[in-house]
Amino acid sequence: MEVLAQAKQQFAQNDRIDVNLLDQVVRIMNQMSGKEQAEANHILMTLKEDRDSWTKVDAILQYSNLNESKYFALQILEGVIQHKWKSLPQVQREGIKTYIISKMLELSSKQDTMASNQLLLHKMNLVLVQIVKQDWPKAWPTFITDIVDSSKTNETVCINNMNILSLLR
Repeated sequence: MEVLAQAKQQFAQNDRIDVNLLDQVVRIMNQMSGKEQAEANHILMTLKEDRDSWTKVDAILQYSNLNESKYFALQILEGVIQHKWKSLPQVQREGIKTYIISKMLELSSKQDTMASNQLLLHKMNLVLVQIVKQDWPKAWPTFITDIVDSSKTNETVCINNMNILSLLR
């Protein structure tokens, strides 16, 4: 399939990612079967294993039209947090943390948005929990205060924050 060949070539170039092309590959992975699905899976796993793929996560989360692609991007980010977090420069760690928090607040600020993005929001919660496990209390001493303060924003943010706290066990 031409889309898969194009994706394989574009993703191997390792600079910017064509998010539209990624969405097509994810669709093929989820909707096709046989050879096309296997090739799409191979392309996605190769992208996921690329040591610099985490630098494309923000673009995927921002520009993808498919929650499945966003979920894939969060899987990449979760792996980086689990295995490379302490080796990242502080500026990048803060940027990732701030970005994830802002996206979570965006998805949990309204009941209908929260309901329609429940799986994606749960994955973001898991990513944030991984960050908390790495940074709290030493590098993020205000985490508890921050989560309590943001809970005052509205009911749906508070509900999501309770979900985050329950994942910390």
